[in-house]
Amino acid sequence: MASVDFTRVPDSVWLEILSYFSSDNLLLWTALPEIEIQKCEIFRRLFHLCGDKSLWKSVDWQGRISKPIILRKLIRFIGPYTTKIKFSGFDSTKKKKLKIPESILHSIQNRATHLKTLELVNCTLDYHETPLRKVPRSIEKITLDNVSWTNYPFVLTLRASPFFQLHKRFEKLKEIQVINGDKWLSRQDRNCLKTIQEQIKYDQGPLGLYAQSR
Repeated sequence: MASVDFTRVPDSVWLEILSYFSSDNLLLWTALPEIEIQKCEIFRRLFHLCGDKSLWKSVDWQGRISKPIILRKLIRFIGPYTTKIKFSGFDSTKKKKLKIPESILHSIQNRATHLKTLELVNCTLDYHETPLRKVPRSIEKITLDNVSWTNYPFVLTLRASPFFQLHKRFEKLKEIQVINGDKWLSRQDRNCLKTIQEQIKYDQGPLGLYAQSR
């Protein structure tokens, strides 16, 4: 069998292959040591190609538990061309979730100015960092799947619910899902989501918010 000369493979083919990689795997190639980059032409090409904007239109982070410094390295590849971001994290051995720090959310707000979808799976948020406010105005869908909120307040009224504020703040938001692990939601939060859903359905507006338990 004839050997394949990978140096002759076009960039378009490499980009097609790399499009199947998760964002955390792409990040590994962009973090290659200089000595590795210089000694191998394929490594040099992959180092540069993994930063191509076409690969970062949809960010799918499957790195599970990661230190904040690793997540911050991811931010430099996110930009106005990014329309979807998904963070998935879980350490099954320690039963820990991926913490999404305020700095990451703030950077996403500033850089991903055309973001439409944000999905958090097996993640932890801190209410004191006002995470629902730190997303771009362009957001259309938010999914919280098995998300834990620390310091979440006890909500006494519908208008006090963060979801009510979310509804008022983001005009383009069409959908928000709270799936699994939603015990932190108060009765008023649930009533707020239900009320907004019914209101939009009645008005036939573009926005539909609902909480879903599985």
